[in-house]
Amino acid sequence: MRAFSCTFAMLWLLQLVLAEGEVDLVPMPRHLWDGSMHVKRDATTEAANISLTDHEEMRWTSPPEDPKPKIVSMVVWTGQDRLILDMAKFGFELKKVNCTENMMVQFRHNVSFQAAKKNWDWVNFNGMRSFVLIADHFLCGKDWSPDPWLISTVKFNQTDLTVKMEASKKTWKYISHAYTLDFGEQQMSRKRQGFLDFNLDRAFALDLSSKWPSKILNKTWTSGGAKATFDVSCVDCGTSGQLVFNGHIEGSAFGGIDKFAISATPNQLQAALNLQIGFDGVIKLKDAKDEFDLLTIPLPAGWRIPGVLTFGPNAKIKAGYSLDKIAGSATITTGVAAVIPDDSLARVDLFGKKSLDIHGWIPTFETQPLQLQAELSATGSLYTKVAVAVSLEVLDENGVNVDVNLAFPKLSITASGGYDANGFCNADPFGVSLDIDLGAELELTGWTEIDGDKNVLFEVDLFKKDDIFEFPPFCLGLGSDNPGSCSAVIDEEDAEWYNNEVDDPVTALARLRRIPLRRMLAQRRPVPRRSISAPPTPTLEKRARRSGYYMSCDSKKNYRIYMKDYNGPEHLASAYNANPTGAPIMLPGIDPCGDDDSMDCLKNAWTIEDSPGYTSVDKDYWDSEHVYEGDWVKSFLNYLYEKHFKAQTGDSCKTLGDIFFNAAGQYMDKLLTQLGTIATADKTMTVLTKKENQLKHRIFAPVKHIDRIAEKTTNPHIKLCRVARIAISCKYMMHQKVQAALLNTLTGYTIGGTQYPGIDGVFQQMDADTSIWADNIKPTNFTTWANEHKEWFKDMYELGIAKARAQLQDYAYFLVNVDDFDDLFDADTRKALEAFSVGDLEEYCKDTLSWT
Repeated sequence: MRAFSCTFAMLWLLQLVLAEGEVDLVPMPRHLWDGSMHVKRDATTEAANISLTDHEEMRWTSPPEDPKPKIVSMVVWTGQDRLILDMAKFGFELKKVNCTENMMVQFRHNVSFQAAKKNWDWVNFNGMRSFVLIADHFLCGKDWSPDPWLISTVKFNQTDLTVKMEASKKTWKYISHAYTLDFGEQQMSRKRQGFLDFNLDRAFALDLSSKWPSKILNKTWTSGGAKATFDVSCVDCGTSGQLVFNGHIEGSAFGGIDKFAISATPNQLQAALNLQIGFDGVIKLKDAKDEFDLLTIPLPAGWRIPGVLTFGPNAKIKAGYSLDKIAGSATITTGVAAVIPDDSLARVDLFGKKSLDIHGWIPTFETQPLQLQAELSATGSLYTKVAVAVSLEVLDENGVNVDVNLAFPKLSITASGGYDANGFCNADPFGVSLDIDLGAELELTGWTEIDGDKNVLFEVDLFKKDDIFEFPPFCLGLGSDNPGSCSAVIDEEDAEWYNNEVDDPVTALARLRRIPLRRMLAQRRPVPRRSISAPPTPTLEKRARRSGYYMSCDSKKNYRIYMKDYNGPEHLASAYNANPTGAPIMLPGIDPCGDDDSMDCLKNAWTIEDSPGYTSVDKDYWDSEHVYEGDWVKSFLNYLYEKHFKAQTGDSCKTLGDIFFNAAGQYMDKLLTQLGTIATADKTMTVLTKKENQLKHRIFAPVKHIDRIAEKTTNPHIKLCRVARIAISCKYMMHQKVQAALLNTLTGYTIGGTQYPGIDGVFQQMDADTSIWADNIKPTNFTTWANEHKEWFKDMYELGIAKARAQLQDYAYFLVNVDDFDDLFDADTRKALEAFSVGDLEEYCKDTLSWT
């Protein structure tokens, strides 16, 4: 198992947009919906309804093969000097019609002809008058057009009861002064013979059932030498249920749409997610987000009434993600089912006094436990999103769009994985704590498009709550040893070094000295959020100033070796990427997380490279590395005390301390100024991964084993990875830029116009200071400060490299003698291990110190 750290967000997007093709609705026979058509009359003595009026109602429906007919009702007002009439009102009284520019109707009975003559002659009064004649769908036959006809003059022939009209075809927008539109999917009931009642309160439903592909995405990033992958799979994922619409529109020819209302209600609408999310690699990302079509839900074709109304639903599932960083490798598995209550309503009236009517939409959840296959450190959110986007075009020009976006479920995860020697989860030093909430977010947006630009009419959050439901916080213990951990596990013998020379304000060591936040979260009792108040979350105290080093003889801690301030790894890396002359980024071939997969630790990864442009340095996994360690100063003083001062009479520890700390020369301050500081980091420091930094420290520290994991494990895959890390750490010390930084610290350098004498130069100043031995007894056999330091340092350095070589040889010998060695690793790795096992380590670990 290996670990990862990430901040991520993923979305599933269900979107309804304009369809590519529409079905043309046809006029609904008037006798099916107009009750006045069924009044009994004597055709010879009672005239048909041929009266011109200032408004007329029309209804359209989808073709007969549609199992769920769509219905649109439009009422049109014509305005001053213009009236309107539907031919279907008197079609049963007509013997013959001509539905062209030479419009003609022939009546069957004189009584209806006379009534038409009396009413229609109104249009001949002056040239300003006209009336609209809506052609009958059935009578006109092949000459029928859905567009209205504008009549300007009429002529009557008593002989054959015909009326001839001068007609021109117009658009609905042209002839309309005002209008109303209602649309939906209708249910019909027969009230009496030949008449159907249409309930316009009933809307039409879109079936949003879908089954998603098992592979959602697989993304790989490379940046400045960093590489990572993000993989998402979904088993038996999908949506089910319906979204039900209806609408009402009012407008005018000159003022556009005056009233627009559309509503949506769910019918057993739900989404199911059974996710498996995989992360692998090490990278820090910027604006790493995307949204893409996952699938299209097949829906019935959109529909239109040419020149009147176009409505085109199309449902798509879209997927998207947002990531900040990935470090390590892990797999997360979880499942959430979210259901929207059927009594929810979203109603929008763009121009009404009450523009919004929203209630319900708060989802209910069924959850499956979150499962991990590795240590986890993450904060992020995961949510599904139903986006209802309805696009309507009215009278060929006025377009209105309404988007109803519902994010459900929204899964917020706060996770922290790491190491605590006292127990991260109960008795387990390794573990991960999780705090998970489920929520939802509802947004509503209305907009139009003007000259290709989106003009937002309104945009409002209708519902937003991240913690509708709270999982009981828990802590998952990962045992007493976890090779997959990203955490740099600090042994007690490294604690002093770690406190003074690792730039991380909340470290594994810091947890040893205070109440761990994550462990406190894990110990909280799972109580309902709203019934009982949860215990207050403890606050991590700010990190104390570095404690400093002390000579082993300084039991009273009178002489503190206190490191100068220095910038953290992210700052140094950013400066180096901007100007690659500063502290170099030393990038190992093995990523900072995970030592449990030997495939990531083969010979081709045994590298350490100067990597300008690498953008994934993160203080959680990288350090600002003092090439000349601060505790080497302490070790040298301990060496001086044991070899030269301990045998002296009196308080010899005080004598040695006073020379460095209280003498007029302030030599300890001068020595520490030569090491990596804010001012001198470019010449004396590097940026190095935590694990390699710790191993580099232990190579030269007075500890028996460089790597406790490599020493005790018998797992060949883990041992190979740890061998690789030791080899990389030793190779790091061989690197030209690292050796340059070490020599700068030892022998001096110039930076920013300031000359720094180096450690050796400070000791030479001490050798020239005659007051030191005037006030103190010079130990027998003591040579010079500079010479004593050089001899000690070269011996310390040589012994450290020899220790690394010996332990690499031992571990390699173990691996070479594993029973299935030939099958475990590739040929190059086997060859390198065989060379290590007989002491051939020159390429990876040798003393290259050039200080003469």
